[in-house]
Amino acid sequence: MVPGDDYLGPQSPQQLAALFDQRTPVTPAQVTAGKQAWTLFRAADPTALVGWTTSSGTALPFLSDALLRFFEEFPSAREGLGRTERQMLEAVAAGHEAFVDAFQASQAREARFFMGDLTFWVVARRLAAGPNPLLLVEPNTEVPHSARLKLTDAGRDVLAGKADHIALNGIDRWVGGTHLTTQLHWRWDGKELGVRVRD
Repeated sequence: MVPGDDYLGPQSPQQLAALFDQRTPVTPAQVTAGKQAWTLFRAADPTALVGWTTSSGTALPFLSDALLRFFEEFPSAREGLGRTERQMLEAVAAGHEAFVDAFQASQAREARFFMGDLTFWVVARRLAAGPNPLLLVEPNTEVPHSARLKLTDAGRDVLAGKADHIALNGIDRWVGGTHLTTQLHWRWDGKELGVRVRD
């Protein structure tokens, strides 16, 4: 496990008590907003959630920012990488080749905690697979914390915007309730999700 100082686990009883004292009641408007968001989050077509996020008001004040960060996990319109994938490749390109270092460098770019180290490892393994891997994982291990990550030529090309990750390797994964496939997937341009269809 990658150590962290600000998660709940290592906090002192005093720190946890302070969080407990900050509780506020959940309102009916918040319950309604949460139900609406969850229904849209699970939908096969994610575009309605984008519209809801920008027009949903303030019943859940932190949800819009969280969903905007979520949309960044969809493939980019530029090169087919989600934000975590891009941050991983950029961290490795900057010399953070040890898995732990790459994870910490990526998380340092997040406004809030976004994922744990094992989820980051799943992303690394995904980028190291396919016909044109973007990363090499050395040694080829199931234990992430001893691994080193290296960019391939394909990884450098995708990171530079000279190639598209999905064109090179295809896609078959879920983001929320949306199944992204090579034939049908959505791309995030920073403001909107646009659908891509391949014959």
